[in-house]
Amino acid sequence: MATELPQRSQRCRRCCLLSTLAVSIKFKSRQVPETAWLEVVGHRAPATCSRGIGWSGRRMGRQHVRSPLRAAAEPLAVGEALVLASVASVGALAAWLLVRRTRSSSRALDPGREELITEYFAPGRKILELPLDNGGTLQVTGHKASESQAPPGAPAGSFQEWRCLRFLRSGGLIQSVTKVVVYPNDDQLPRIQGHVVPLAYTKSFATVVLAALSAMGAPVLPRKAMKAKEPLRILCIGLGGGTVPSFYAESLPHCQVDVVELEPAVVHAAKEGMGFREWPNLKVFLEDGVTFAQNKVQEGAADVGVYDAVLVDAYDPDGNVPEALWSRGEGLVEALSNGLLRRCGVVATNFLPHVDLAAPLAAYSGALSSHGSGRSFSIQVNKPVDPENDLEKIFDVEGTGNRIAVHICGAPPELAEGPLSALEDRLKAEAKKVGMATGCVWDMPDLACRGLRDWPAVQAADEVKIFSM
Repeated sequence: MATELPQRSQRCRRCCLLSTLAVSIKFKSRQVPETAWLEVVGHRAPATCSRGIGWSGRRMGRQHVRSPLRAAAEPLAVGEALVLASVASVGALAAWLLVRRTRSSSRALDPGREELITEYFAPGRKILELPLDNGGTLQVTGHKASESQAPPGAPAGSFQEWRCLRFLRSGGLIQSVTKVVVYPNDDQLPRIQGHVVPLAYTKSFATVVLAALSAMGAPVLPRKAMKAKEPLRILCIGLGGGTVPSFYAESLPHCQVDVVELEPAVVHAAKEGMGFREWPNLKVFLEDGVTFAQNKVQEGAADVGVYDAVLVDAYDPDGNVPEALWSRGEGLVEALSNGLLRRCGVVATNFLPHVDLAAPLAAYSGALSSHGSGRSFSIQVNKPVDPENDLEKIFDVEGTGNRIAVHICGAPPELAEGPLSALEDRLKAEAKKVGMATGCVWDMPDLACRGLRDWPAVQAADEVKIFSM
């Protein structure tokens, strides 16, 4: 009823206005039904009360929002009518802001651009479902793609579609998305398109590691690779759908990528359902990540190191990064201190938004202190809200998302000790070079520094405080 509006919270009033704006935009094109999720405002607000989940993955509070079309049929109080009418006057400006914030990193030629997100967030058909050894269930689903034309050279009758990997015990959260070529012959497995990286966190993860490596002189760019004595080597702990390692192997043929995965079901699902395949420069090992890292240290020369970068993208059934992969005194941190990384290297871990990054970054910093100057920083997958922008305060549709914790070791003084602005400028410059060298179609300079934050407190003195509890 019209009298309900003054009793709603400020969040709910804003949500109602945004919902009305979103519906007015979408219904003019007659493309969605009344019960459609309101994707324009960055969160789901259905006609009935429920909990909406935003594109960034955060949970909104309970939304007391009626369908704007149904509400329009009810008598409106004068105040509510004026408020709703005022929406039209700011509609264009608000829509511009929302499009700018959600699409600033997307390019017209990016086959994994954010505008296509609704295609694989929509219900799909189940490809396979497997139990996990450490508890929970894994599921792969297929989803129609609007850009489904098969790539050149594919057999007649082939097409492209999205594949999603979920761990059902952790709330059905999408862990990985790939785009695959499906062949008419049922005996032929789908094939991943390595250059297509749909999810924002995988783009950010892949980008910041390469930018940081290039900034420290690692042989990322082809001209440096030709002069290097050793090829670029990257270790990925956690396979998922294989998006990041596939991108590395396809874009950097001179790079050797090793992937270690604990769960047999994940490897099976990646190859059978997500289109992942091994290449000469891309190998998968079915083993515990910590054990694999420690064995590599024993096999290699401790004074030289084994890998240029170590990426951790692994979770337990509840959606948390296992402590063995980030805690002081645990397996991976010990392997780092014993020579897993080369003298100039990068360790990066993907964490959920609520995790305090001080402890893992302190552990990495302490383990790599013998490598020379280092620096700990983090980036955020989605753009943080600009506190100076009043419109962004009102239309706060993002501002959250996974955070990538990064520690670089053996860094030159200007990177290790310079101001944050200098680090940002360098990361952007190197990301641009990497993007041009790899033919990357998304905005690498933007993603390399989104929500960039320094962690200067994670020095040796603070490690004792953090870990002596």
